[in-house]
Amino acid sequence: MRQSWKLSFSLSIAFVACFGCGSLGTHIPGKAPGIYAGVRADAGLIAHPNNVGDAVVGSIPPALVVTCCVIDLPLSLALDTALLPIDLTYHKPKKEASPDPDK
Repeated sequence: MRQSWKLSFSLSIAFVACFGCGSLGTHIPGKAPGIYAGVRADAGLIAHPNNVGDAVVGSIPPALVVTCCVIDLPLSLALDTALLPIDLTYHKPKKEASPDPDK
C-alpha cells in the first residue's frame, strides 16, 4: 500500500513539473513568444523530431521527443490558453502610418 502511494505521488509531481513545458520554454525572457507558441513548438517537434536546433533536445532519440511532445501538447494547449490574454496584449498590432491626405 505504501509503495503505491509513493509511486502515485512521484508520478503526480512529475506530471505537474512537465505541465506545459513547451509553453514555458517559449515564454523565456528575451523572446517574443507569439500566440499559442507552446502548441506550435510541440507540433513542430512532432512533425520534425530530427530537425531540432537545440543541442539538448538534439541528443535525445526522436521517438522520445515525439512521445514527450504528444504528452505535453494538451498541457501546453491549456497553459497557452491561460496565457492568451497576456500574449494578445504583448502582440497588439501596431498602427500603420496612414498617408497624409493633404500631401
